[in-house]
Formats: sequence, C-alpha cells, structure tokens
Amino acid sequence: MSDAPLVRWLRREFTAINSALEAAPVADPDLAERRALIDRLLAGASQLPPLPDRDVAEDDVLRVHLGVALLHAACARHGVAPDDPRQRPVVSWLLEAQRRWQLAPRLIAAPYLVLNDAEDGWPLTFLGSEDERRFIDANTAGLVVYEQAWTLVQRMRALSLTHPATSGMIEELARVLARLCGIHGRLQASLDHDAYYLHLRHYYEGVIVNGRAWSGVNAGDQGWSMALDLALGLAQGHPGYLAYLHGRLPYLPPSHRVLVERELHGRGWMPALERAVAAVPWGRTLARAAVGAFDAHVAATWAHLDLAVSFVDTGLGTSGTELRFLEETVRMRRDHPAIARLRVVAHG
Repeated sequence: MSDAPLVRWLRREFTAINSALEAAPVADPDLAERRALIDRLLAGASQLPPLPDRDVAEDDVLRVHLGVALLHAACARHGVAPDDPRQRPVVSWLLEAQRRWQLAPRLIAAPYLVLNDAEDGWPLTFLGSEDERRFIDANTAGLVVYEQAWTLVQRMRALSLTHPATSGMIEELARVLARLCGIHGRLQASLDHDAYYLHLRHYYEGVIVNGRAWSGVNAGDQGWSMALDLALGLAQGHPGYLAYLHGRLPYLPPSHRVLVERELHGRGWMPALERAVAAVPWGRTLARAAVGAFDAHVAATWAHLDLAVSFVDTGLGTSGTELRFLEETVRMRRDHPAIARLRVVAHG
C-alpha cells in the first residue's frame, strides 16, 4: 500500500491551497478564484491509494487514513457539499475503511499525532502555519504522557502494590502527569488565540459523511487517558463519564479500543491500593505518593480546561464535547471517596 503520491500532494499542493483559501476567505462561493482553488482541492481525490484486501499492520492503515481524512476535513472546512460527486472517491474510501477496519471517518487524531512523518521538521498539516505545528506538537506530547502514565500503572500492577518499590513508582507517575501542566501552559503562551479560533479549529470540527454526523478529529485522541482513568479505578462509578467513553470508542484506533474495553471490565487498582496502604509498614508513604499522583492528575485536567476555555467560546470543544464535561472530569478525578480516605492516612 503506497501512499507516496498522496503524501507528496498533501505536502505541496494541499497546504498551498488551504493556506490561500484561509488567507483570503470570500463570502461569495461563485468567485472564480475561489472556485479554482476548490477545484484544485478536489483534484486531490485522484491521488488516493487503494485500500488493500491483504492484511497489513494497523499503523500502515492509519497512516494512509490520515491523508484521506485530511483531504476530507479540508473539503468540509471550505464548504464542499457532503454529496458533491467530486468528493465521492474520498467518502467511498473512508466508508470502506470503516467497514473493513472499523475506522471512523473522523479518526485521524492518533495517526495525526504519532504517525505523522515529518519532512524538513514539518509534519503533514492543513496550513503552512507555525500555530498549527505548535498545536500538533503539544497534542503529541500530551498523548505520549498519558501513554507513559498508563504503562507505569501496568508495571505496578505486575509488581503488586505491596512491593517496596511501588511508592517510588507512584511518585514517578505524579512527575509524569505533572508534565501535562507544562505542555498546556506552553501552548497557552505560544499559540495565537485568534489564529486558532478563526483558521485552525474548523478543520477539527464534526462533519457529515454519507448522511451521518461524525465528531471532530480529536475525538480519537483520548484512548490512553480513558484507559488510565479506568486503570486507576476513578471512572467506574461515574455514569456520565462512562457514557462519554462509550461514545468515543468508535473513534479510537482498533488497538486502543481493545485496550479501553479491557479496562472497562476491571475495577481498577483503587480497592487494591487501599488494601496495600493498610497492609504494609510503609502505608503512609504509599498513601502520600498516591495522593500526589491523583493531585497531579487533577491539576493537569484543570490546565486542560483553562486552555480549552481560552480558545473556545461556544461552550463546545472542537470535537463537539461540551466544556462542562471537563469540569465533571475534574470532579471525578478529585472527589473519589477513596482518595479522601488516602489523604487522611497520608496526613494523619
């Protein structure tokens, strides 16, 4: 499955076309110059590689899916009608990928962030924009942090929470999660708010594909964070969060979906953590480390909320999620009764 022609077109023509359309937005869709740019955009459908019948690695499929989804998102941004026949090859490709690989037509977050090969320091982007690059870099860094945090939790599970090394590993978990505050803070300071709101976020919004509404492309970037909440035992008692999680499953890459679904069947480590704190001589140290990790998790969520409020003033995140959901997530991660009990032990 070679996507080289598509990638070459995306790196050159695609970014030039989108940048031209964004630089001089025109209300009149019949203006000849704008029509010509839209025609050039839709001509990109001729670069699509076939979706093969043979088995290939998930990452290889996601990498090509990224390119096709970039083109589709740009068509939506610039007002191409969902049923425009010139867009049919793109829609057909995405629908076949959905049927064959269970990939949502708006699933591009994971490959956009992780599988997006850079050339001369630049990944594939919608625009020739430093702001977009900063946005991609920050989101990639955040995704990596959540993966590292979840991996640490798995190692502690394998080691057992009563092992003497666990306290130090939980302290490391807190340090890993604390990096998120720095990531959000740097993006807050460096990203041009107006440029993001006027020219970037629209590419990430929901679209209509074959008559069905799909969420924005960042609806699929939360697999590791949702798995972490479940692994820690924070989410199991919160119907609103679980409903949100189930609604996001179709947007996750298949391997991430399996990961989250596996965690859904568990209780998380909270009960085992409380038992370990009560059972070992270093229980207070263990409780103090756990409280520090949970507090870092909450602080990162607050930083995410502050960032979202700064860049979105409609009450909805780019993927269509109500911002109040982030507030509910803060409460879920902050107000778990077991954390209150651990806090008493830690400071008792």
